[in-house]
Amino acid sequence: MPSCPLPAGRWTSPFAGAVTPLVSKGFTTENYLVTGTGQTGSWLGRGHQGQGIGTMMRQTLCAFVFDHLDAQEVTSAAYVDNPASLAVSKKVAYSTNGQFREQRRPGELAISQKLTLSKADLVRHDFDLQVDALDPVRRFLGRGADRTHRNH
Repeated sequence: MPSCPLPAGRWTSPFAGAVTPLVSKGFTTENYLVTGTGQTGSWLGRGHQGQGIGTMMRQTLCAFVFDHLDAQEVTSAAYVDNPASLAVSKKVAYSTNGQFREQRRPGELAISQKLTLSKADLVRHDFDLQVDALDPVRRFLGRGADRTHRNH
């Protein structure tokens, strides 16, 4: 197995155009070369919700990590009192995978719904994902060059 030039432990990658007043999207992983999994996270401004933007960005990110970074599984989580986020996860075909209790704000308990998604289950959007300059990213992550051009 190739060694990863990243520092051991957890890392997070924001994606192109990922941080604006409209949206934030990222992928966090730990020991990726071993686990092949990571967690998606996102935020979408309330005024932009309900237009399909959250669904499309989640589909795009998941397609990218499955098709171009060889992910085996993608996870996520959403507070059970956030039906909009849970609806996006359902549209993309995440499956529920338990719940956990956490502190959302000082002194406030929140219940998070764990979610998991496989490449086979991903509901993809209608357009092709085109990725340029991927080889340096794959090499940086210890994945080697992308020889397959797996656009879907």
